[in-house]
Amino acid sequence: DIQDFEFTIQDEKLYMLQDLWISDNDIKSLHPAMFKGLSNLQALVLDNNKIAVMDAGQFKDLKALKYLTLWGNRLVDLDKRAFENLDNLNCLILGNNQLREIDVDLFRSLDKLTRLELQMNLIGSLDGRTFRNQVNLVQLELWQNNLRSLDPKLFSDMKNLEELSLADNKLEYLDARTFNGLKKLRVLNLSKNQLTSIHIQTFHGLVDLEELSLYMNPITASENFQFTSDDRYHNPNVNGVDPDMFRDLRKLNKLLLLSSRGNDLYMLDRPYLYQRGPKYDNDRYTDDSDVSILFFFSFIIYSNISN
Repeated sequence: DIQDFEFTIQDEKLYMLQDLWISDNDIKSLHPAMFKGLSNLQALVLDNNKIAVMDAGQFKDLKALKYLTLWGNRLVDLDKRAFENLDNLNCLILGNNQLREIDVDLFRSLDKLTRLELQMNLIGSLDGRTFRNQVNLVQLELWQNNLRSLDPKLFSDMKNLEELSLADNKLEYLDARTFNGLKKLRVLNLSKNQLTSIHIQTFHGLVDLEELSLYMNPITASENFQFTSDDRYHNPNVNGVDPDMFRDLRKLNKLLLLSSRGNDLYMLDRPYLYQRGPKYDNDRYTDDSDVSILFFFSFIIYSNISN
């Protein structure tokens, strides 16, 4: 196992090195000049080491780098300038570490990121400016942290975001504006949180959403969207769901829910909304248009009783 590692350029041929894997070793720190001269490096893998701290300018010579992963280290502190000069970085993986805080300027210069992974850390909160300028981000993983709330401006710049996972946090409340502007979002995972209700406008504008996961939340009500333990889902009723809750989700094909009581598995496949205009009548929207679009929603309702 490598414990102390310093990369120095002894051979001019190393100047053309594009991929460097130093994973599954015993590296505890990175020398300030470790990667000096590797100006053509495009992928750097430092997974499963014991790196705890990342200093300023650690990768400043890697101007061509597109892929950087530090999965499974012991990171507790990242200097706000740790990723400076990585102007071409597309993918940054920091999952499975021990990060509790993210500096508001840490990702400020990484405006070409398309994939960012921060899952399996100890992050308790995120400033609303943390992801500013992330206009090209497509995938954001924040699952299994300690997030209790989300600033309504946190995702406001992510016009191209397609996948967002906030599963397995401690979210108790979502502002109605939390997902505003995420028109390209296809997958949203809010499972395994502590949400007790959902505002009726929370999902408005998510016109490309295909999959929404809300299971394992203690949801009891969402205005007219009722999740009560009384009926225990024996009589699923479309009229019990306010159609405005999902009015913009025209591409949704999977909705996962978990009841707080009961131990039966129900699966309901049925025409759910008939979007034809602004008028709602007898389970369907109607107008004078000759065009009707039928949407099928697959409701998979899981329930579990703790013994």
